[in-house]
Amino acid sequence: MNTEKKLISVLVPVYNVEPYIANCLESLIHQTYDNLEIILVDDGSTDNSLAICKKYAEMDKRIKVIHKENGGLSTARNAGLDAATGDYYSFVDSDDYISTRFYEIMLKVALENSADIVECDYNKIPFEDVTPENRDSFLDVKENRQVSIINNEQALLELFSDDLHLYIKTVVSWSKLYKKETYDNIRFPVGKLNEDEFTTYRVLYNCKKIATIDDVLYGYIKRPNSIMSATLSLKRLDVLDAFDGCIEFFHSHALYELEYRARARFLENTIELAEKMPRFDPAIADTAKELLIKKFDNKFELNMKTLEEEQNLPADRIEFFRDRFNTQRQRFDDIVKSWN
Repeated sequence: MNTEKKLISVLVPVYNVEPYIANCLESLIHQTYDNLEIILVDDGSTDNSLAICKKYAEMDKRIKVIHKENGGLSTARNAGLDAATGDYYSFVDSDDYISTRFYEIMLKVALENSADIVECDYNKIPFEDVTPENRDSFLDVKENRQVSIINNEQALLELFSDDLHLYIKTVVSWSKLYKKETYDNIRFPVGKLNEDEFTTYRVLYNCKKIATIDDVLYGYIKRPNSIMSATLSLKRLDVLDAFDGCIEFFHSHALYELEYRARARFLENTIELAEKMPRFDPAIADTAKELLIKKFDNKFELNMKTLEEEQNLPADRIEFFRDRFNTQRQRFDDIVKSWN
């Protein structure tokens, strides 16, 4: 099987990652599969990230550097997608790194199984533990890998799994290799956090076949000042807009089980945000509380009303979701009481 003709576009958004970017780029330029175009999109960095990117571009002609004004992660990813010319796409966050065999293995699995997407596993690693000599030791290339083939609806069900690791592995953009066609007419939402929640369900819907492997090929670096660990602002409520989009999308495509899983996920994320209230900026905490109460109340009432009129789900599933929504109602009310 000749894989050398397949060009892979590696899309790396870059913003103020001076301590991390070299580790990421070293893992890319030393891939065992080398037919790559590595597109580094600097999103207006104010540190030395851009200079480091340019240095690596001088060392490796496969690297293309795009510099743009700061617009957020979505705009950087979109700029990379617009510039990509490969047969396959891959996203790597600039503070993370991948196994040197990532593209060799992922492309082989894609071609052998005619898969639109291949998804690997990941490991969370504290940055201070990683050195150039040991970084591959945190990953795991399997001698006898397990390859599971699922269709788009099965993948979407995994996207709404209660298993947190499975959910994260499915929703994130960075643990995957994509046929370029999966991103036809899809771009990341500008000005929104939780970008993947807005897009992954539509990308998965575009697929016929998804291959998942048990190799741990992606190193997710934990750093204290990342987006996901900072003081919270009202932008964190963007994720609720994403699930509103899921609900509408699944309903319009007659995927009713997924619609109600998305309704439950909306309530669950509202609960999680309520639990994180101590992390919200004190200046907007009262506003955040009011918004969360309003959003939860409105969605809960709509969910229960819709269930009463639902004719597209079996009776046992209607009862399941009714019980789940009521349990979520009680949990949310208990958290609100704890605020006082």
